[in-house]
Order: sequence, then C-alpha cells, then structure tokens
Amino acid sequence: MYERFEMTSKYLEFIKRFPTLEWDYHNISANPNINMDIVNNNPQIPWVDIMLSINNNITINDVLLHPEINWDMFLLSGNPSITFEDILNHPNLDWYYFSVSRNKNITYKIVKSNPERQWNYVSLSENPSITFEDVITSLDKYWNFACLSFNPNITWDMIKSTPEFPWDYSLVCLNPNLTWDIIEDNPNVKWNYDVLSHNPIITWDIVCNNLDKNWKFSNLLRNPNIKWNDALEINDYFMQNFDTLRDDYMDEDDTNILHNYFKNPNVMPNIDELIDLVAKKHYIRNFAQNYLMYDRYYHSPQYKRAESKKKHDIIYCELIKKSCTPARLYQWHEYAMELNNWMTSLGFR
Repeated sequence: MYERFEMTSKYLEFIKRFPTLEWDYHNISANPNINMDIVNNNPQIPWVDIMLSINNNITINDVLLHPEINWDMFLLSGNPSITFEDILNHPNLDWYYFSVSRNKNITYKIVKSNPERQWNYVSLSENPSITFEDVITSLDKYWNFACLSFNPNITWDMIKSTPEFPWDYSLVCLNPNLTWDIIEDNPNVKWNYDVLSHNPIITWDIVCNNLDKNWKFSNLLRNPNIKWNDALEINDYFMQNFDTLRDDYMDEDDTNILHNYFKNPNVMPNIDELIDLVAKKHYIRNFAQNYLMYDRYYHSPQYKRAESKKKHDIIYCELIKKSCTPARLYQWHEYAMELNNWMTSLGFR
C-alpha cells in the first residue's frame, strides 16, 4: 500500500501530466490528496473556494490566514478538521449547526452539555461519534433511523434486536459492520444488492458465487475491495452480458463501465495502463473524486480488523499449519511417551 505522502504527490503529478485535459477542479479542490500548501504553490490551477471548504486538510488556521478565499461556512461546519473548540473560539464565524451536528468531532456528551445550540438530529444520526446507547437513552429526540441504519456504531445485532425501530434496510446495506454471513443467514430481509455492491464486505468471489443476485456492476467497480484484475474481469463480464445488465442511464454505445474504477482507491498503481481512457470526460470526473488512500474505508475499524485477520491467517498458514504436520505430531507424541517413561522410572510419577 502506498504511503499517504506518496499518494498525494502521485495524484497531483498525474493531473499535471495532462494539463490540456478538462479536469474537474471542482472535485479536485475537495479531494484530501490536496492541501493548502499545494493550493498556495499552484496558483495557476483554478481552485474552487466552495469545495476547499470540505477538504479534510483545511484547518481553522487556513481559514483565518486566507480571508481572500470565499469559504462556505455551511460546508466548513461539517469538515472533520474543525473541532468544537474551534467553533467556541470563533463565535464571529457563521457556523451552521445542521452541518456541525454531522461533524465527527461532536460527541453526544458535547450535545447534552450545550442544549442551547440548534442541534440537528438528522445530522447527528449519521455522525460516527453517536452510539446506540446515546439513541436508546434519548428516545424522546428526533433520531433519523434511515441515517442510523448505516452509522458505523450500529451493528446487526442492535438492528435485529429492535425490530420496532424503522430501520432502512437499503441503507443497512451500506453499514460497514455487515458481513456476507449475516446476509446469507437472513434471506427474508430485502437486501438491496445495488447498494450492497459498494460495500467493502463484498468481493468479486462473492459476486461470482451469487450471480443470481441483482448486483450493480458500476458500483462494484468503485468498491475498495476490488483490485485491478477483478475490475478487468467485471468489465468483461458486463460487456458479455450487456443486454441484461446495462443501466437505463447508459448511452446505447457505452458498453464499457471501466470508468467507474477511476473512483476506486486502488486505481493509482495501474493508472499508466489506463492513460488512453483518461481523456474521456466521465473518467476525469471519477478520478477527481477518488480519495485514494484517504478513502474512509482504509481508516475504519472494519479495515483494521480485516488486515489483522489477513496477518493472522498468514501466521497460521506459515507457522502453525506447516509445523503441525502429522509426522511432526507423531514425533512429539513419541518424545512425550519417552519422557513420561523416564520420569516414571525415576520415581516422579
């Protein structure tokens, strides 16, 4: 995996390699591979002020040091680089509490300690700092269960144990705590395979073994669990079955969905193989929206658990499985028998 700095530099270098292309600087300005140093050092690029406001690298100091930028306070209020301390320290700025409520730095403890502020419970419901305990202990509040359905602090056990709550099962399909085993064990749930295709719990192997499901192949190509070789197979499969799999919005002559892989954080190592495609407008737009290694999946507990499992499996295969062969176990057994007989002969047993 590329380090963040390397990814950031590669992202900008790639854009600069093709200055004549109609780059989507609207989304590039918001991309977390861009920071204020890059903005300041590249004044020739037409940065978009409103989108810099949601760039995760923008800090309150950047805002204060650059009054010439037309900051969008609605978007800036939800920026995860902005803390509640920043908000308290700068009451002169026009903070929007609909967006502040979504900001992951806002905990329910902060909400309860500041009841005079205009907290929005729809936004709070999707805030990853909100826990199920927060919801249960404050059921008199206007929680939005559609947003809670994909909140990373909500697990399947919580959802299953509270059928009286109006969970949105299409949005549950985005929940990172979902597993394929859960889906298979609950066939009566109306799973949305269109949405599920984007969830990193889904692999190409799972799709291949369940082709009877209504997968969305364009979403699958954006899935961070899909690697380049998978993407090529997916695109081939789609083209071979174009008449049955095509989307209504697609052009009649557009039988290639590979442009969706330009939103996949795994695209950069193979970007040189895709140069001929880059000039197309929708490829450029998708690449501009690609967060690469800043993709939230790579910073989630689910990804860390998956990586730990991979390491565990490697250790098991390389050390335990190979060392515990029948021949070695037999040798250990023979040695244990000899040791037991020797201890007995000495009067220890």
